[in-house]
Amino acid sequence: LATALIYARCLKSLNLGRNAIQNEGIHRLKEALICNRSLQNLGLVATKITCEGAVALAEFIVESPCIQHVDLRKNAIKTGGLMALSLALKISNSVIKLELDKKAVNEKEEDSFIDTQKALLLEIRNHSKQKSSVKRKVQRSQSSSLS
Repeated sequence: LATALIYARCLKSLNLGRNAIQNEGIHRLKEALICNRSLQNLGLVATKITCEGAVALAEFIVESPCIQHVDLRKNAIKTGGLMALSLALKISNSVIKLELDKKAVNEKEEDSFIDTQKALLLEIRNHSKQKSSVKRKVQRSQSSSLS
């Protein structure tokens, strides 16, 4: 799959959801995802990704000029992964929507991380909403100028 991603010039969407990709699979795919210049939508729902995989995905998000939508719902991404994704979303010029679970993942070490997770999830949702709104305004402006 990684090799195919490098050479795929027209691939717009890739849904790997509900497969046990795990962190190792994300690490194997990361460089290929970065090299791909057409992928806009990446579905990774319930792929058993944790913080480690989320950090690798954050690196991909920052490097990719095309990716617009990443769906990471139903994965056990905790505070460290959410921090990396939040920062990547701020840096990325292309990502419009990053989907995550609405509830924080329980961390055994400390309950204080739950509040941090909630804040990061809210920040990511708000940033995605803001980018979506800006994209819609730009599209409306472009379509009205073409008329």
